[in-house]
Amino acid sequence: MAKKKEVYIFGSKEDKDKDWDNSDDVKIHDHCPHRKVVAILSQVRDYLVALARRTEGEYIAWLIGEVKENTIIITDVYVPEQKASYGSAEPTEKPTKIPGIVGTVHKHPDSIASFSSTDERESIPNSLVSLLICKEQFTDCRVTEKMPCGTVLTYPAEVIVVPGSNHEERLANDLQKIRQVTYSFHDYDSYYGRLYGGENKEEKDKDKSAIQEQYDYY
Repeated sequence: MAKKKEVYIFGSKEDKDKDWDNSDDVKIHDHCPHRKVVAILSQVRDYLVALARRTEGEYIAWLIGEVKENTIIITDVYVPEQKASYGSAEPTEKPTKIPGIVGTVHKHPDSIASFSSTDERESIPNSLVSLLICKEQFTDCRVTEKMPCGTVLTYPAEVIVVPGSNHEERLANDLQKIRQVTYSFHDYDSYYGRLYGGENKEEKDKDKSAIQEQYDYY
């Protein structure tokens, strides 16, 4: 049996006299072949979009599914009791009683179509799947997992939609769990309170312009 030729990656060895191996049995990848794809049932997608249409600010939900080889299949979603505003969504119940959770999905209002620095720091590292919905479509998806080499890696994941059934019967019940928080200029000294709160339109527009200039918003 012929001895397999040793492969030297250019620049990785001090000995530059070794032969390069260009044979077909040497597999070179430009990405990790163990990365996973996220497959979501169409009724789950439709449900999350419908929920986005019926809520003014953010919401958060837990994705339920399973991992099969290199595919994470999202088969259901659970909406917890939560306090939600334009700037955040905080569950008031714990996910421990829900079996099969593989990640989270949350909505960003308006045109914020990417994960925030808070998402990057707190949510994404603690979820196998992190899915973002904005303007009634999925705009970002990350997977965080321990790879076969031992490295914990967070990477963008492709989302594909597979056929499913209807979502309408669940929507009304879950909408009751999302309690919208209304900010007031006079009661809250916070970024989102000053930006979105208040009843006086002139006061709101004036303060919103000041906040946008201060924070370089949009």
